[in-house]
Amino acid sequence: MKLVRLVIVVLLFGATTTSFGQEKEEAVKVWGTIDSDPFIPIQEHGIWKEGDVHLREVFNAFDVKSCAKALPDSRSEKLQRVYEVEAVGSFEDFSRSLSVLGYCSQIDPAPEYELLSVDPFPDDYSFTFSNDYALDLINAEIAWEYSTGDPNTVIGVVDGGF
Repeated sequence: MKLVRLVIVVLLFGATTTSFGQEKEEAVKVWGTIDSDPFIPIQEHGIWKEGDVHLREVFNAFDVKSCAKALPDSRSEKLQRVYEVEAVGSFEDFSRSLSVLGYCSQIDPAPEYELLSVDPFPDDYSFTFSNDYALDLINAEIAWEYSTGDPNTVIGVVDGGF
């Protein structure tokens, strides 16, 4: 069974390597679940070492730049196994190569976060939030007039609808 997986991975690498030579390589970030931490290779001086040999081959073939837990502070054991991997190549080729391994699952493009404002002193309360009655209920406009924050403070807001 491992030999079959290895052959499939090698074939995928061959197709991927050929297509990379013909077009500009693109960066891709994915989130995926890896069943066990000992499978994760360790990067030393740009080379992936230790961990599972097949996963190392995928990482090296796709010039993986980083691999880290996507949600390291989660209390959920399942979410602790979700990793963000930054590689070079197409999402389809990379996710297919990971899926073939058997212990990588739920591979999706990494979320892309969009900043509401990068201006350290935005003056757009009325324009951006004019129809948000909830902010009016808590008198947010008064707070906005008092201070728009400090550019050294990073705030992330997640609104999942619950």
